[in-house]
Amino acid sequence: MTHSIDLTPIEEMIARYEAKSLGFPVNQNLDLGVVFGYFRIARHMVNGSMVKTIDVASIESREEGKGMFTRFITALENLAASRGYHVYVESIVNLNLERMLKKRGYSFIDHNSRAYYVSCEA
Repeated sequence: MTHSIDLTPIEEMIARYEAKSLGFPVNQNLDLGVVFGYFRIARHMVNGSMVKTIDVASIESREEGKGMFTRFITALENLAASRGYHVYVESIVNLNLERMLKKRGYSFIDHNSRAYYVSCEA
């Protein structure tokens, strides 16, 4: 079965976040077709600057080894860049995911939580 990538729920989370005057995080469990997980729209301190982020707090792919996660992360990075956000992946415990993120240019920012981020062009 082929699953599509539907980032509409994340776009809706961004809209809710941007509508809040105080900027409190918006978080939600989402089923995005190829993956499902817990996501958050927030801000994080990165290299001395506060940046807007799409946080991937937990994630599972529908089928491993079929390129679904790669398709998802590429689409998420494109969405983040188009909206002036960074992708922030936290609490990485899967070494394959860690290697993949490093290969994609993600920078390590927090040793304790094993968090990564990517700078997206705003």
